[in-house]
Amino acid sequence: MWRALLRLAVYGALTLAVAVAIPVKAAAPVYDLSCVLPVDRALSVERAKAHTGWICGPDAEDAVAPYLWLKISDEFLPRGSDQRLESDAMPSQGIVTVLQFEDGSERERHYDASQIARHWTVGTRFSLPLYRAEEKPVSLMVRVDRPWDRSVAHLLTLETAERSEARNISYLILFAAFLGMSAVVVMYSLAFALTLRNSLAFWHAGQVLLFGGYALATSSLIFMIAPNMSLWARTSMSYLCLACSMACMAPFLIHFLERGRLSVWQRRMILACGGLTALNGIMIPILGPEFPFVMRSIYHLAFVPGLVLFTMIGLSVWKRGSRAIRLVFIAWAGPLIFACERLARGLGFYELNFQFDFAFFAGMIYQAVVIAMAIACRVGAIQRQRDAARELEREFSKLARTDALTGLANRRAFDQRKWRQGDFLVVLDIDGFKAINDTYGHHVGDQVLRALGNELASHVARREILAAWRLGGEEFAALVDAREAESAALVVNRIRQRISATIRSAVSEIDGHVTVSAGLAELGMTGLLPAYEAADRALYHAKASGRDRLCYESGQSEIATIFPRRCTGREAA
Repeated sequence: MWRALLRLAVYGALTLAVAVAIPVKAAAPVYDLSCVLPVDRALSVERAKAHTGWICGPDAEDAVAPYLWLKISDEFLPRGSDQRLESDAMPSQGIVTVLQFEDGSERERHYDASQIARHWTVGTRFSLPLYRAEEKPVSLMVRVDRPWDRSVAHLLTLETAERSEARNISYLILFAAFLGMSAVVVMYSLAFALTLRNSLAFWHAGQVLLFGGYALATSSLIFMIAPNMSLWARTSMSYLCLACSMACMAPFLIHFLERGRLSVWQRRMILACGGLTALNGIMIPILGPEFPFVMRSIYHLAFVPGLVLFTMIGLSVWKRGSRAIRLVFIAWAGPLIFACERLARGLGFYELNFQFDFAFFAGMIYQAVVIAMAIACRVGAIQRQRDAARELEREFSKLARTDALTGLANRRAFDQRKWRQGDFLVVLDIDGFKAINDTYGHHVGDQVLRALGNELASHVARREILAAWRLGGEEFAALVDAREAESAALVVNRIRQRISATIRSAVSEIDGHVTVSAGLAELGMTGLLPAYEAADRALYHAKASGRDRLCYESGQSEIATIFPRRCTGREAA
């Protein structure tokens, strides 16, 4: 996964290089070469021509008007190729073009908002057909009706059809690459969020997904999915997605930074700024396009508190030794610089060619990849900590279910086992164990218990018995898989003999044999308790009958004894 993300970062860098390398020939500006007439109502072309308020050599502020006529003479009109009228596709009620030809004829075309939207080109631009190569207009007049921003009129240019189409193909490929890389990061983060239930990855996926929606709308590629979408809906979507994408940074930052790095008031301030940013985007589609010029500036100004707070708190957390914030700054340094540049343009301080927006998109993809790598590292560390904790929990659980002296499972494990009907339970007890402790000491008695435990464990390992437990003191239990009691009794009796031999070999301090008595019972439909009581009764019978023997119920509840062995007086004691 790391290699895939690194490849993604390389592809992003190459994509940015290609974007910067695309040659952009200067298009013929319309606004700077025109005389303009800003008015409060829609004047016809005849009344506009007769109006005395024309301004030649206008500045950008002259474009701030409900209706704006522009007039350009023939000396500035390109010849010899099909021409298009292009500009920023901010919402407007419509555009009127009026061409006057050498023979005195005029051609007037009206484009309402829906028609402008259908003539979209890649980027936040429209491209309207103006005149063909064989036509020779002597003047051009353009009326922009109720634009949402001055850039619609101020950025009007004349572009050849060939150059426009070639540029659109290049930009289409670049935007497709940006959207593809965004989709990869989103799927990567969502995989973490869903499989590991990680809120950090969820917020990052949301942020990248919303930014992908912003890129889709800003590039006008949204019209390929929704061809009937209006310019206002497209603009609202781009503003909403960008604001909500930036708002996702608030909870992401809180979850990403190390615990205890942020104070309570810092958390509250971050969440408040995130909420303000999201509300800022939500208000744009709610208020609608009836607030031209002012609303766009307010929208961009609403990002400033978040930028300032992010910088201040980030530097404060950095001073406290946070490694996470350093990674965040590494990821966001470029996008923040480009974001500040975009804010300056949005506030109307200056205007640049749309190609410069690729730097912001590339910066956002870069930070998305870097943060995805950081999430992978963080989630990996969390996963390792979780695995270690689970392993420790398993160890503790094993210790809680294991007898420390013999290594066998203990009474807790015995009580928690799921029993199978038809198996045989055997309860074993060391004969004369108290005498061993009294005569040789408890350390010798412990050696006897360990030897017995080792022998039972070896039989479990060889699958001669299913399981073995130390129930307490010198009492042990084992589980035997057999078809009938006699077969189980033979298995258990061999084990008893092996136990005696093992103890004799392992505990040289003891003179003579250490014997084991056992009681056997079958597990029935009623579960463990009746079988345990029956085995315990059989063990009691074995003890009372002289020890060193195995007893079990056979036939009509008669006690059967298998292989009793004569014992010397010393062994019987």
